[in-house]
Amino acid sequence: MGSKQKVMAILLIAMTLGLSAYIGLQISNYYTQAKQYSDANAKPSVTCTGYIYHISNMKYEKKQLAFTVTNEDYGEYQIESITVKTNQTYTRNITVPTGISRQASLAIETLPEDFMIYPENCATHAKECKKSKMECE
Repeated sequence: MGSKQKVMAILLIAMTLGLSAYIGLQISNYYTQAKQYSDANAKPSVTCTGYIYHISNMKYEKKQLAFTVTNEDYGEYQIESITVKTNQTYTRNITVPTGISRQASLAIETLPEDFMIYPENCATHAKECKKSKMECE
């Protein structure tokens, strides 16, 4: 084997190793990003299915939104906090065991026409509410 052939062989081996390392790094980055996305979106989606609740008796007066949270008895989890999402996020700690209803109220400066209410960090299972109807679906 001549010296030119040796140099070419070493160059090809080096390029192959470099390309393999690059591909391995890209696969590792892709896996890490996919896992972060899954952890952020899939786990709450699965966990939040255990909350079976409804919102009723809603009133908005003097910059206070008041409503009743009913945690159905066939739900899996006790509600520990409730969040109202407008253009801002308002959270109130409230313990609502399964099978129980509790009144909640939050100070909200301006309530838009459309807003959401949900327990814990479960925006994926939020109730969509309308100010004009004072009800959530």
